[in-house]
Order: sequence, then C-alpha cells, then structure tokens
Amino acid sequence: MANQKTYPPQHIPLSRRNAIAIILGSTASVLSISKTSAVGFLSASPMFERQWGHMGKQNGEFHYCIGIAVGKDNNIYTCEFGNRRIQIFTPQGEYLRQFPIQEFGGGIAVDRKGSVYVAHWNSSKITAYDSAGKIFWELGIKGTAVGEFQIPGSIALGPDGLLYVPDQGNSRIQKFTTAGKFVENGARSVPSQGSSAEQN
Repeated sequence: MANQKTYPPQHIPLSRRNAIAIILGSTASVLSISKTSAVGFLSASPMFERQWGHMGKQNGEFHYCIGIAVGKDNNIYTCEFGNRRIQIFTPQGEYLRQFPIQEFGGGIAVDRKGSVYVAHWNSSKITAYDSAGKIFWELGIKGTAVGEFQIPGSIALGPDGLLYVPDQGNSRIQKFTTAGKFVENGARSVPSQGSSAEQN
C-alpha cells in the first residue's frame, strides 16, 4: 500500500446496514457507521472496517476505479475506467463476479433487481445492464437536447425509483425512469442516497 498513489474519495454510497463504501485510488474501502437517531442522522465518528484491492487486472484488482455502488444484499459494485468492467463483491470484500462494459465507464447505480446503470462520461451516454451484464437499453449522444449529454460524470438512483444523471457540460440534472424514459430536467441536487439501491 505504501507505494500506491493516493486520490481523494470518489463515490460514497450508503448501504442498508449503515456502511459507506468509498474509492481511494486503486482500493475499495468500507467504513462502518451508526445512526444517532431514528430520522437518519449519522454519527460523527465512523469506524473503519476493511479495504481491499490494488492496481491490476485480476479479480479483485482495479485500474482507475471510478464508480462504486451498494446494491442488492448490500453487495458492492465497482466500475473501472481502465479495465472496462464491473466487479461485484460481498460486503466483506469477497470477489463474486464481473462483466465487461463499454469504454469510459464512470458513475454507476444498482436497483433492487440487480440491474446496473452506467454513466459513460466521454461517450455522452448512459447504459443499462441486466444482472448478467447484458445491455438492455442505452441512450444519449453528445448534445444539449433532452436525452443528450455533455460529460455525464455520474448517476444515482433516487428513493423515487428514478435515475438522476448530472449532465456536467450542460449544467443540469436529467431524470429518467429505469426503462430509459425521460422525465424532466432540473438543477436540483442528486438524492442523498447516492448510488445505492432503492430503499425499501
């Protein structure tokens, strides 16, 4: 670990068991936190649990891991720009499986069915993969119209079950159903659940 270059934390989704998964360079780290009230305020002293991974192409290794999400059964999904893949781990960091994705993968979101939604930032599109890694829809080209993007750097699944896509180059957030149907534009913040699975 001593020779690895460090980076600021990237995506930090919250799981149902009150743990935060973060990306620090070529590692994935998990912090355990506890709630201080029933309404969901987080304690000021999160406790470190574990970390795993280093630079590489093998299972459990990472190359420019950009996106991370907590999905079904609290499994952790990572999206790698360099290796062009999604890796899936247990909450304890045990490798489960992977599937390839198209280039320029960045932010990811995962729903309760295990479908994975990826924002391809330099391709100006978002892509939906089923739980087996097969594409079932994609949308977007570079532009300013509805359903077009300029650097969609991230994606989040809100508590309303809709996808929120920060369209950075167009200074807006576009909202879609999980079937890829456009709902509206807006300048509101992405829901606080980040890239986590639907909460129910």
